Formats: sequence, C-alpha cells, structure tokens
Amino acid sequence: HLDWRYFEIRDAFDGRLDAFLSHFPEPRFRVERYPATPCPYLELNDRWEEFLGTRPHPRMRREIRHDLRAMERLPGLRRTTVADDGELQISSLLELWQGRWGKLAEPQLAQYRSVFRSCLESGCLWLDIFWDRDAPITGLLAFLDRKRQSFCFYITGFEIGRASCRER
Repeated sequence: HLDWRYFEIRDAFDGRLDAFLSHFPEPRFRVERYPATPCPYLELNDRWEEFLGTRPHPRMRREIRHDLRAMERLPGLRRTTVADDGELQISSLLELWQGRWGKLAEPQLAQYRSVFRSCLESGCLWLDIFWDRDAPITGLLAFLDRKRQSFCFYITGFEIGRASCRER
C-alpha cells in the first residue's frame, strides 16, 4: 500500500515543473519550495591547451603539466574510450567500481549494463578507462546531452591499490 499523502520532488530544475504544480492548488494541496541546490557550471575553452594556458592559476597550471608529464612517462599507461570496445569498457568500469564499493547482485549489474549499453547505442555514453598494460586502473562514465552540449558525470571507479599516481 503506497502512502499518497506526500509527494516529493528533489532537485528538479525543469521549467515545466511550475505548469505541473499548477494542477495542485491550495488549500487542498500544500506545495513547499526549498532553495535550489547549486549546480556548478564552467564554460570551457575550445581546446585543452587554450584552457590550460588561461584558466588555472600559474601554480596549478605547473602542477597539472607536471602530473601529465609524469603520466606520459609511465610505461604501459594507455587510455581507451567506448569507441575502442564499449562492452570491455563497461565491464571494466563496473569491476573497478565493485572493487571499491563491494560486489553488486547480478540483477543490479545487469540493470547497469543494460542502461549503459542503451546509452552507448544512442551515442550518449562517455566512458574512458586508463590501463596499466592490460590491467584497468581507473575509469569514468558520464552521460552526454549533445543537444544541450552537456556532460553529466555518473560513476567512477579505480583500483584501490593505486589510489595515488606514482612512477614504478
């Protein structure tokens, strides 16, 4: 039995919400509004080097470049995308995530795989994995909204034994 006395919508930033809520007039219904949750937005330059040369403060810029050079020197480090092998990317990320947060039941894993595959097929999945030779070490998955040109982070995973990037 569902309790229909309360209906809660959280973090719904959609212009249609006001039209929806207009169907619930007072005094029969009570609509409570709370301050919006801030959502950071960063306008990016067209190219990475342009961003790196203009946005971060000089000290952070030096640190980023230092870390990038250190990563480039790591033998066997490579990056793959969903264009390389979507199924491998999805399974690798889920393995990394489970290594950190614990195993998921197979029905739950199947549901994640199904959603991610559907997004892959429709071109709205962004998923990169960094590898040390043949071992995945970290990955990040986001959903793309090409129409609105937005990138919505969803899940990340990393090998807990490599929580810090060090040369070996």
